Amino acid sequence: MAHIENRSTQNVIVSHIKAESVRYKWRYAGNYWIGAVWDIAEPYTWVWENGKQLDYFHWDSHGTQRANAREAIKLGWSREFRWATGVATETNFYMCQSGPRCPEIHPEYSKLLRSDMMSSSYVCEDGYHMNGDGSFSTVCLPSGKWNITGGCSNIDECTLGTHNCSQHAKCTDLPGSFSCSCNSGYIGDGYNCNDIDECQTTNNCSSAASCTNINGGYTCSCNSGFTGDGYNCNDIDECKTTNNCSTSASCTNTNGGYTCSCNSGYTGDGYSCYDIDECKTTNNCSSSASCTNTYGGYTCSCNSGYTGDGYNCYDIDECKTTNNCSSSASCTNTNGGYTCSCNSGYTGDGYNCNDIDECKTTNNCSSSASCTNTNGGFTCSCISGYTGDGYTCSSPTKGKL
Repeated sequence: MAHIENRSTQNVIVSHIKAESVRYKWRYAGNYWIGAVWDIAEPYTWVWENGKQLDYFHWDSHGTQRANAREAIKLGWSREFRWATGVATETNFYMCQSGPRCPEIHPEYSKLLRSDMMSSSYVCEDGYHMNGDGSFSTVCLPSGKWNITGGCSNIDECTLGTHNCSQHAKCTDLPGSFSCSCNSGYIGDGYNCNDIDECQTTNNCSSAASCTNINGGYTCSCNSGFTGDGYNCNDIDECKTTNNCSTSASCTNTNGGYTCSCNSGYTGDGYSCYDIDECKTTNNCSSSASCTNTYGGYTCSCNSGYTGDGYNCYDIDECKTTNNCSSSASCTNTNGGYTCSCNSGYTGDGYNCNDIDECKTTNNCSSSASCTNTNGGFTCSCISGYTGDGYTCSSPTKGKL
C-alpha cells in the first residue's frame, strides 16, 4: 500500500469517520487511530483502518474524496484486506494490509440473520434448533478461518412428541423434518390413518373360521365343530368325542358338526328317541305267532301247536307226535292244536275216557242172550237152549227170538 501524501487528507478521513460513526451508530470507541493512504497507482482509491473497534475499512472508490463506509466494506472484502498489527507513525500511516480472506460459508441448517464484513449472525431453519439460545454468530479471524459459536442441530420431533402423526402411524425422523406412515392394518397419509377391515378385504382366516376385525388387525376363531388356531381349522369328530345324540340313536359326523338319527325300532329327532311298539303297529310276525315288544324291536314266537321262527310258523300234527288224548280216544289234528274224542264204548272228554257198561245201559243183545261188558263195548251170547250170534237167538221149538 502507498503512503498518504499529506496530513490534511488524513484529517479529512478521521473527521469523516467520526461523523459517520455517530450517524450510523457504529461501534466507535477510544484509542481510535486511522492510517490512510491514497493509492497513486490507482487514483480515487482510499484505504483506511483502525486498530481495534471500527468494523469498516474502505471509503469511496469513486474519487469524491468522501468517506463512504459501505463502499469501503465492498472494497475491503473484495481485496481481501485484514487488520494490521503495527503502530502508526507520522510517516507510516496504515491500518490494513493484504492477507488471507475467510471463505464464504453457510452453516448447515441455518438462515442468515444479518452480516457485515467480518462477522455474521444466523438463525436455524425450520426443523432445527439452536445449540444455545437465540442466534449464533461467525467471526473471521486474522488467520483467514471462521470462529463459529453455536450452530443448528436437527430436532427429533418423533422423540420429543412434537409431530402430528396419527396415533396409528409410525413417525420417522428426517433432517429438519419427519415423515408419518400408517401402521400395518391402517390406511391413510400417516397424519390420518383409518382402520382396514381385513374381514371384508383380505385375511388368512381358515374357510372354517370366523373373522373379527379389530383396530389395526383382525382375529380368526374356528367355527363350532372345528378346532385349531383360526388360520388352520380341523373338523372335530363329535361322534368320537362328545355329542347329544340319544343312546338309542346313531351319530354321523359332518363337516363342522354331526347328525343324530334314531335307531331302527325307535322314533324321534335323534336327540330324543322313543321305542316303537311294533306289536301294536306293523311287524312281520306270522299270523300263527305271538309278538313281544322289546327296546328298539320285537320278537315273534310261534303259538302253541305251531313250529317255526315266529315269522314263519307251521302247524304241528300233535296226533302224529305227542298229545294228551286218552288211549281210548281218537286224536284229530287242527290248526295249531288237536282234539280228542273218546272212542265208541267210552265216555269222557277225550283226554280221559271211561268204559261204558252197555250191558247196564243200552245194547242190542237178543232178549235170549246174555250181555257181557267189555272195554269199549259189550258182547252178546245166546242163553242155553238158544242158538245165534247173541244179537239174534233162535229156539228150536219157538223159532228166532
